[in-house]
Amino acid sequence: MAQHAYRIIKSINPAAQVITPTVSASEGPSWLDKYLAAGGGDYADIISFHGYCNTEAESIVAVVSRYREVMRAHGQSSKPLWDTEADWAGDPDHVLYGSGNRAAFMAKYYFLQWSEEVSRFVWYAYDGGSWGGLWNPGSGADPGVVSYGVVQQWMVGASMTLGCAPDASGTWSCTLSRAGGGYQALVLWNSSKTVSYRVPEQYTEVRDLSGTVHPLTGGKLQVGDSPVLVETGRAF
Repeated sequence: MAQHAYRIIKSINPAAQVITPTVSASEGPSWLDKYLAAGGGDYADIISFHGYCNTEAESIVAVVSRYREVMRAHGQSSKPLWDTEADWAGDPDHVLYGSGNRAAFMAKYYFLQWSEEVSRFVWYAYDGGSWGGLWNPGSGADPGVVSYGVVQQWMVGASMTLGCAPDASGTWSCTLSRAGGGYQALVLWNSSKTVSYRVPEQYTEVRDLSGTVHPLTGGKLQVGDSPVLVETGRAF
């Protein structure tokens, strides 16, 4: 079916991009391995998966790594990898629902997948009810909508010059830059505890997921579960 669909689609629009059937959960990589072994990669321009994981956002790093291993084994490494659907915990998200950590999880998930060179990540879903929903016609916008917009602001127009990684204390950092003006920023969080983090002196202010900006003084910052952005200057 994929073979026929690919050829038909390309005959109508050669520029169209065709993705693999989307796989999910712990069985996803093994299913994709079998699909690519059967030749499925010949009929796809993009490899896709659903990134439902668990309540620890950092788990997505290992998930992406497993898909990358499968892609390498079948000569598909040059193709983009897309996460076409995921949200807080995957199985209606009652574990995080109302816990206050949903905005933090969402921010981490975007930055971690960007760091792992996942070319596209689609949050499921803006109007998804109990499945990642940020808006519904009855109650309007969820508080997480603000954080979603803030994360977009941090990312759009920026480049990740150093991927996300933890230090010895478990504090994750991702380094960003922007064209012109020497702008640099760090995204920082620690999912397990609050730590005092020494920030290099060139960073002068810090933004949180509500969009609030604070001056950074003394070279130290309390970093906890909710990611923050420290900057050398204001880019927006």
